[in-house]
Amino acid sequence: DLSVQSDSLPDARISIHDVGEGIAQALPVVTLCRQAQLGLLGRSPILAFEQPELHLHPRAEQQLAEELVACVAEGSTAVHVIETHSEALLLALQIALVQKRITPASLQVYWVDQNNGQSDLHNISFDEAGYPSEGWPADVFAESLAQARRLAQLRLS
Repeated sequence: DLSVQSDSLPDARISIHDVGEGIAQALPVVTLCRQAQLGLLGRSPILAFEQPELHLHPRAEQQLAEELVACVAEGSTAVHVIETHSEALLLALQIALVQKRITPASLQVYWVDQNNGQSDLHNISFDEAGYPSEGWPADVFAESLAQARRLAQLRLS
């Protein structure tokens, strides 16, 4: 019987079948990361994940990112290739940089741009304070901030 603990009810156990679709996306990611960290997947495995945050609540996205960071911080020799659209995942990685749990050298981000039916890759590096290099597109993840500003302005009206 597979079950998980609930944050809101720490003494309750919930069947894994009742926690939503996101668990089906996240559980294999966590399992493979930990197997790699323990050396069970060979000396230099490459783990590739497409949108591991799909169908997860933003809080669960953060927890998934924490798990990925922990695997790297605890000595995983795996290369983790992660395709994501998650602002929460990227922010968690930037926080890990500031906390010095990972190093800028251990994090490579590529922004993929589409122009005339062609994909262009832009390497984005981060410094120890989690700031991206010059290649970071100015309007990326600006939607949430714009919505928050609009809400604040409407409240003042």
